[in-house]
Amino acid sequence: MYFVSRPERFAPFVQARTADPATGKPDPEKLKAFNEAKPETTLQGAYLSKASVPASYGAVNYWSTNACELVIGKVEPMLGGACDKIPFNPLVLPGSIKASADPELNARAAPYAISLGRRLSEAAL
Repeated sequence: MYFVSRPERFAPFVQARTADPATGKPDPEKLKAFNEAKPETTLQGAYLSKASVPASYGAVNYWSTNACELVIGKVEPMLGGACDKIPFNPLVLPGSIKASADPELNARAAPYAISLGRRLSEAAL
């Protein structure tokens, strides 16, 4: 369960919850109007409010927005060191695996590339 169903709804979701500088809190009327217009965005919060906080996230199930059967047997540094100089792109798949029509996949490639750039610039410091 994700708090927005489409990438273009993320910015309005965050803007409705951004604190007013005068009060330090989100505008309750703005938030109410947004939640009423897009009630699906309240489902994750309702779910999380009922879920208990685990003692360790290492012992809980993880349901990714994109899932596939994977077991990591060991981790070794790649040829480029601890941080490979290639970005993760969820749409770069082997020929036998096809991406779903989930619009989230297309929205993820650019942020991952930005993240790689930041990690590489930090590593150079």
